[in-house]
Amino acid sequence: MNYLLRIGLLIFFIAVGSHVILGCSCFLLPLENDFKDADAVFLGRVSRPFDYDSNRFKRWQIEVLRVWKGGLEQTTELVSDRPDDQPMLSYCMPEFPSGKTFMFFVKKAENGIFKTIPCSWTFASSKWDSFLNRNIDDKTFWKRQGKGNKPRKK
Repeated sequence: MNYLLRIGLLIFFIAVGSHVILGCSCFLLPLENDFKDADAVFLGRVSRPFDYDSNRFKRWQIEVLRVWKGGLEQTTELVSDRPDDQPMLSYCMPEFPSGKTFMFFVKKAENGIFKTIPCSWTFASSKWDSFLNRNIDDKTFWKRQGKGNKPRKK
């Protein structure tokens, strides 16, 4: 009986609480899928963070260096928004330290500000090549995108 109870609890936690158990675990989709789904794809340096509500969302000002999709200006704002239905323990709120450069895959929020996409190809630029080299299809797709464009001037 004790054995069956343990098995039952294990199944319950896997089925119902997997988002809490897994925490920030993500499986990357193919790069081409994320590229198509994103409203903007760009290389940017974090200028400064704005902290609204660290339990709900954070916001950063980004200096845009290169643009592959979205026609951005030289600076943009980016918000990381935790959905209301996601408990804090289970949601991966990204951190973007000032001065660091990242490859961003983002969506446009209703207010026009860009927001992060959970489990996307947004990575620190220093890690970009190592993730790109994991799959030849991803690497081939990215090569076809070229070197990107300069951001628009204000």
